[in-house]
Amino acid sequence: MTQEEILKIKLKDDDVDNDDLEVLLQSAKLIILSNRYPYHDFPVDDNGEYILENRYKDLQIRIAVELFAKAGAEGELTHTENAVTRQWASADVSPALLKEIIPKAKVF
Repeated sequence: MTQEEILKIKLKDDDVDNDDLEVLLQSAKLIILSNRYPYHDFPVDDNGEYILENRYKDLQIRIAVELFAKAGAEGELTHTENAVTRQWASADVSPALLKEIIPKAKVF
């Protein structure tokens, strides 16, 4: 099963097209890589594509789901409607998810 197929199942939204899925996954990938490699360039394969380690594939899906859920309400700190309250400490990804990324340091 591809990352796009898994993401579509997790989103439970049949109206999301493949381009949107790819954008969400790419954004999640870049968020992971920027936290994983804060001091140097991201690793690339022979085609020039960024490499995401397999151990972060599930995290990529979970971050993409969170980005999808927050779409249209970026930066929202508080929102109450019909007894439902939303409050985000982070505009993009929750710190709990980011804590799962182990940064690699660069030796000088």
